[in-house]
Amino acid sequence: MTNLNQLPLNLQLNICSKLMMTLHPSLNDKQEATVFHKLVAKCLFFTKRARPDIATAVAFLNTQVKASDEDDWKKLTCMIRYLHGSIELPLILRADSVPIPK
Repeated sequence: MTNLNQLPLNLQLNICSKLMMTLHPSLNDKQEATVFHKLVAKCLFFTKRARPDIATAVAFLNTQVKASDEDDWKKLTCMIRYLHGSIELPLILRADSVPIPK
């Protein structure tokens, strides 16, 4: 079986989204907390590396890792759907005025 981290990002997001929709009801509390924590950690990685647009949502979900409820799962699902739907958006970093050191 292939490790999820070895797959392309869009496929990872698709798998995570399907997992949350299908497996979430059948998980026990400890498994649910572990899955939620891992998904939020992956989103935090995405935020720091390439997707600063989800920083606010990830920061909130990061505070809910120890005691997530159904609403938090819905928020995480919504964010992953947003990521999946906006995978083609480029990250553009620019500065309008940068002082040149001498």
